[in-house]
Amino acid sequence: MFLMTNSNEADLKNCFQKLVAALFRKERDLKAVYLRAEGKSLSEVGNILCASREKIRQTELKAAKALAEHQSDVKKIIYCLRELNGNKYLIQLDEAAKFLDTSNAKIIFYLADKANFSNAEFYFDKELQAFVFNAGGELDLNELTESLPELMTETTFEATVKNLAHEKNSPAEVVRATLSKVYGQEGKMFYRGKLTFTLKCDYILKEYFPDGYKVGDAASYSRFVSIIQDVFAEKTPQTQRNVDANMGIIGVLCARGKHIHPDFVHVPPEIIARVKDFIDSSSRTAIFYKEIFETLKAHFVGTQITNHYFLQGVIKLYKLPYTLRKDYLTKSDEIKIDKEFTDFVAERGEVSQQEIKAHFISFQNVNINFLIKRCSEVIRIGDGLFMYSSRLSLREEDIDSIKSFLQEVCLEPVHLRDLFKLFNEDFSDFMKRNKIQTPVKLFGVLQYMFRDEFTFSRPYISTADAKNVGHKKVLLHLLEGIDEITRDELMHKVDYIPQGYLFNLLRPEFIRAGEKFFRRAEAIGITDEVISAVMKVILAAIERNGGWQTAQAFKDYASLPQLKVPWNSFLLEEVASLADNAPYKIKKPHTPKAFSAAIFVSEEFAEDDFESFLLKVLIAEHMKQPVRTEEEIFSYLKTQGLVN
Repeated sequence: MFLMTNSNEADLKNCFQKLVAALFRKERDLKAVYLRAEGKSLSEVGNILCASREKIRQTELKAAKALAEHQSDVKKIIYCLRELNGNKYLIQLDEAAKFLDTSNAKIIFYLADKANFSNAEFYFDKELQAFVFNAGGELDLNELTESLPELMTETTFEATVKNLAHEKNSPAEVVRATLSKVYGQEGKMFYRGKLTFTLKCDYILKEYFPDGYKVGDAASYSRFVSIIQDVFAEKTPQTQRNVDANMGIIGVLCARGKHIHPDFVHVPPEIIARVKDFIDSSSRTAIFYKEIFETLKAHFVGTQITNHYFLQGVIKLYKLPYTLRKDYLTKSDEIKIDKEFTDFVAERGEVSQQEIKAHFISFQNVNINFLIKRCSEVIRIGDGLFMYSSRLSLREEDIDSIKSFLQEVCLEPVHLRDLFKLFNEDFSDFMKRNKIQTPVKLFGVLQYMFRDEFTFSRPYISTADAKNVGHKKVLLHLLEGIDEITRDELMHKVDYIPQGYLFNLLRPEFIRAGEKFFRRAEAIGITDEVISAVMKVILAAIERNGGWQTAQAFKDYASLPQLKVPWNSFLLEEVASLADNAPYKIKKPHTPKAFSAAIFVSEEFAEDDFESFLLKVLIAEHMKQPVRTEEEIFSYLKTQGLVN
């Protein structure tokens, strides 16, 4: 090993001049390498020195080769620099520049980089741009980091450096510098790879919310904002909607609206197997989580499953093979709880509320009322009594005569009691034939017969205002029995409604599934899980792209669930609009029909119109990579889907 004592700056500069004399026989060659070390391109240096690019390239390669051949002179310089810098194991450019002119230091570092300079005592690290002394041998970065976490606190990072330095018999500063190749720092945290907002949420949920984060809770959100500002030095907090969405995706549902980190969930395999056996052996296809919980409650004693919300979270976490919906799961994508309910009533003809609750264990009155609105074949015939439509005895003349009668008497809302009296007088055969003995049953039967032609608002019935062209019920009536319709066909049917308003009015029953057609959402497989998956990839894309993402330029369809139609920008925009936590959107003005106009943005751009947003985007892009011509600007905007 080369030793040098009583070094000083004069010795260093003398050594450098000697090395320069050995490397460059012409001042012109020295200037060429100096200009390259300053960052100028081969073309720029060639223009300055009136030489070809190849000539400049050969000059610097020759100098780099000569540097590698003058090991002794380089050693003297590097050991001088090391001694002057307190015998550190790492010599970087700014440290060398303290004792050499900055330009001279740049020449040494530039040529060492080009020459892949290395010897038994030290080497030049390209990524660190530093001379590193081989105290314990060169470190293998992959081996060093293979078992390290993505995120570490400052304390953990320093402890890791210390442990690795001891394990590898290497100076701590070399280990620290080597790790810095892959670990960045933000606030109090060191991170590897890209530090996404999702990764931050995952860390905070695990480390600071062991009892769970409650979605929609102002106190949970306020605490989260305080933590992320302290830990990650994040100055502009995300919206509560964005935080809630990420926590809901990352976490496991454990109580109403509350999610905990998956690492905190430990359910014995035999419990998971028992839940699966119960579901598989059930004669029903759609089953409420509450029903499963109530049935297996005794088996859950001593486990973390203390309520049906936690059961729902566990079923999702352990990926049991069912389609999960908000309140229930189904063993078939084609079967929903409303069909199960309809089939149950159809099988019995007439059922009581008690019978329904005995069969659907978790049902409450609110569940039944909700399903009655969706299950058109089930008729409420009394308080707590229901009938299937096949039990009715309806004749064609009943439909025509009763419809004409209602159109005449219900020009204004008519109370059910008054209508019951009139029907007993004018339609006695219809009333006897269908055993209609109460106003409640009459209301239910009439609603079944004419739900799309009259307004039923218990205890009143009135004519639907057909002139109210914006009435959603009228619009859906026009589309009854249709699963798919083209944009042109739709506009022909309802040319009295402005296009933008019409499209909004159709959701969520119909969504725009492509440039030229609309489909019923359920017919193409849109579920809560699909909507959540779309939100996850859109939020990730927004974060990855600096706070925004155009639907038109979105390419990550491979990570989305497969539907019965191909994914495209229109479908992506429509599905995102169905989410409770739908992202902010800016619309591109004057966008042709063939292109989606949506730009998904973070809260940072929530108050912007298209022009102010575009200005911010162009300024940010110019700061990263200056643009000089209109062609460059237009090319960038077109690539990003911001212009057509």
